[in-house]
Amino acid sequence: MHNQSKSLRKALREQSEVELNKNVWGYTLSSKSNTFFLSLGLDILDQMDSTQQDSLGSKSGMLHFVNLLGTSSRIFRRDIPTAVGVTLYCDEDICVPVIDMNLNKKTGIDASKDIAFRQVKAREKFALSLYEFMFLVIKDEYAGFIEANGNPRGAYLSVKSPAFFKGKTKLPTPTITFRYGSGPIKYHFVVIDEQSSFDGKWFVKKGFKRFAELIPKRKQHLLNKVTTIINENQKLKSKNLILQRENVNLNNCFAEFVRILET
Repeated sequence: MHNQSKSLRKALREQSEVELNKNVWGYTLSSKSNTFFLSLGLDILDQMDSTQQDSLGSKSGMLHFVNLLGTSSRIFRRDIPTAVGVTLYCDEDICVPVIDMNLNKKTGIDASKDIAFRQVKAREKFALSLYEFMFLVIKDEYAGFIEANGNPRGAYLSVKSPAFFKGKTKLPTPTITFRYGSGPIKYHFVVIDEQSSFDGKWFVKKGFKRFAELIPKRKQHLLNKVTTIINENQKLKSKNLILQRENVNLNNCFAEFVRILET
């Protein structure tokens, strides 16, 4: 890792502002912002000792890419679905992030408040939004990489950041990219929604109800709206349960305080 860091830094120094498509270390530096992030990452690497560097990405080969999740109700271009998530599985039990689907680059995501976690068994497939994926793989043990196409680092987190750098968004846009030479990742889409033949509205397929809120409201089928309402009710119930627990704790504290005063 240390020698690779040096070679990549040398390549970055040699790269001119005009020549921004040079392939380095199997990856393409396609923009100034990407180059900035790589340089920033290398600065962090320089502050680590060799043992810490060698531990980075130590579990990337245990986290496996299955497919991208896309919605056809939001076409990206040329009939390509808009990527909204990813299906993965891990060789060991794993704790994965859970983030409200309404939180995104525009709203921002507070890592200390907006992220819950759930446990997933080893080898069990699970679906994440792209933001959940981002907050999972930025951990040191993955270092942004996951296994794909038989390569322990065959896919990686890539972010679109021009709007973020201009202050137009609060987060960069997370995407997943195959390592150079592995072919386009767009051929690995699973579409999670479908269009009603009756009214042309859209709803999520079975097994993807968490993603219902990502279908534009004006395009939502009644079934999808019901799913969205159910999701919102579940969130409210969870919040109410937390408030009830906090209220019980406050009552217990107050009772203990009164008991101390009376003694």
